[in-house]
Amino acid sequence: TFGAGAAGRRFDDTDRQFAQEIAARAAVAVDNAELYRAAERRRDRLAFLAEASALLGASLDVDRTLDELSALLADRFADWTAIHLVHTDGCAQLTSVGHRDPDRLREARRDLALTPVDRELPSAVADALSSGVSTRWSVGAEGNPTGSFEHVEGLHSGLIVPLVARSRILGTLSLVRGDTL
Repeated sequence: TFGAGAAGRRFDDTDRQFAQEIAARAAVAVDNAELYRAAERRRDRLAFLAEASALLGASLDVDRTLDELSALLADRFADWTAIHLVHTDGCAQLTSVGHRDPDRLREARRDLALTPVDRELPSAVADALSSGVSTRWSVGAEGNPTGSFEHVEGLHSGLIVPLVARSRILGTLSLVRGDTL
C-alpha cells in the first residue's frame, strides 16, 4: 500500500525531475544564446574584413586610403585613430587621423594639415616603431602617450599597434577611446 509519505516522495521526485529538466533547458538556451553571440561577432569581423579589404584595394592613393581606413577604424573600434608612417628617409610622421563624428574629423584633419613635418614623435609611438611591440594605456597612465590628441579631453584608453609588412615596421596605428564609447 501507498501511504502519504510515498506519495509525498513521488511528488518531490517529480518536482525535482521537472526542476532539473527546466535547468537543463535553460542551460541549453544560455549555450545557444552564447553561440549566437559568437556567430554574430564572427559575422561582424568578417564584414569588417571585407569592407577593409575593399577599401584597401580600391585606390592607389596612399593618403586617401589611409584617411578612409582611419575613418573606418574610428567608426568601428575607437573614437579617434591616428596613423604614423615611416618615410623612406627613416623619419616617421603623423599622416592620418580619424574620428567617428564627421565634424570632429574635419577639425582633426585641419589640425593635421597644420602640423609641422619635423614634429617630434610621441614616445609611445617611437617605442612601438623601434620595438615592434603594441602598447596599451589607460587613464592613470602618464598623459596621453599617443601624443596625437593633446587638445582632446575625456580620453580614457588607447592602443598603439605597429604596422608590419614583410617583417618591416611601416608605421603605427593608434586607437583611442574617449567618453563617447
